[in-house]
Amino acid sequence: MFLGNRNYFCADIPCDIPLAPLIDGKPAPPLLQQEKVDSVMRTNREKGLREYYNRFQKDAGESQIIKWGQIRRNETLLFPELSYTYGGKYIIAFDPARSMGDNSIVTAMKLIEDENIGWYGEIVNCTNLIDIGNKKGYKMSTPDQIKFLKETILNYNGKAPDYENILGLLIDPGAGGGGITAYGDNLLEDWKDKKGLNHKGFLDQDYDLYEGYQKKYPNASNVLSFLSPHKLRTQMVDEFIELMGLDLIKFPKEYDNKGYISISEEGKNGEVKLKNKTLTMEEEISLINLDILKTEITSIHKFENAEGTSKTYKLSKEKEKKIHDDRFYTIIMLSHFLYDLRRKNVTGKKNNNIDWMSYCLY
Repeated sequence: MFLGNRNYFCADIPCDIPLAPLIDGKPAPPLLQQEKVDSVMRTNREKGLREYYNRFQKDAGESQIIKWGQIRRNETLLFPELSYTYGGKYIIAFDPARSMGDNSIVTAMKLIEDENIGWYGEIVNCTNLIDIGNKKGYKMSTPDQIKFLKETILNYNGKAPDYENILGLLIDPGAGGGGITAYGDNLLEDWKDKKGLNHKGFLDQDYDLYEGYQKKYPNASNVLSFLSPHKLRTQMVDEFIELMGLDLIKFPKEYDNKGYISISEEGKNGEVKLKNKTLTMEEEISLINLDILKTEITSIHKFENAEGTSKTYKLSKEKEKKIHDDRFYTIIMLSHFLYDLRRKNVTGKKNNNIDWMSYCLY
């Protein structure tokens, strides 16, 4: 445009103009609703500043563990999945709120095995357990959260027997282990769903607190794992960084609040076409939460002591009082499971390739 090419035009047009447009100097119907701008600014301020005020995000130096470029590189035309889809295998991570200031987050990852790259994950859903009947937006009560978690597990398991399509249920027990009593103890017993059907309870047989409980609850499923943030946080973040560097975790593309998203479909002749698919309210909420998850991921920084002998991962100083990291914690739990699955898969393949006959004497 600066060179005089009339085929190009660029202008900085913030949301103030489409909110109050003029035609021949006279007010015209708005092209954008103020409520829509306010909603995005309230739920994800960084996204709102970028989309509506043209204030573009910048990476924050070497200490930032995941750059926006890595996120964009791993965004694909994924449709949010709120329940089982054919052939799906899922892991579910739950970070329960321990105070009114925290979010209570459930995030689901779909696991896919590729013959070339092995196991990788698609982040297909993220939910914040807020009591929608409470005007102040408080989190659900603990019993309601447990009910929601059980319903989520059934949704992703589909019609399969308990719990064939759920490879892992990962729960943060809290820094002081408070989540054990609140959630672990209440998941042990067999339970009934809304239809009155019986289902197995859940038991982490490897957690020291539940040593010997297998005899008391022989029917409980061992898909449950409690992942202590005090012991494993640094390790899980390191694993997440490595998986992101290998492009093994995929996200849906950023949601533009249009009420639909474009997904790719293969035609009869093998050609790939884009199709607009309308979203339900639950799917929209999922995509909004997934965008907040991306913001949390890119807001985590690495901090080292002066000697460089220890490191911690946490929100940057300017953001630690502005945003949460609950969604981020669920994704590093999911990454930990995926990392371990890939490690076991590689180890298993190596063992399978051993020529045992070479050890035999003829």
